[in-house]
Amino acid sequence: MTTELERLVMRFEALRQELFDAIDYEIKMDGHHKSYEGRLSWVWPHRFTDEYQIDLACYVIGPNRGYTWTGKSFAECLDQAEVDIRRWIQVSREAWQDA
Repeated sequence: MTTELERLVMRFEALRQELFDAIDYEIKMDGHHKSYEGRLSWVWPHRFTDEYQIDLACYVIGPNRGYTWTGKSFAECLDQAEVDIRRWIQVSREAWQDA
């Protein structure tokens, strides 16, 4: 039987792999990148907050270079991150197909 935390880790890892695949493709097509590409991290609440956080550092995927999703649980953060990152990956793929 899989725990809720294990399911979240599996989702996180699947998203991370999708992101890495997209980053690899971007680098292959364009060559420009930063050494921190795809640093995806979970941040636990600190002493004075109850918010969880997922951070992404990524130059080649998405409209900016750094992203943060916050929520009352890791699941809430991951829900948001999955939507945004998968949308950016799709936009990136479509841009290369149109080129």
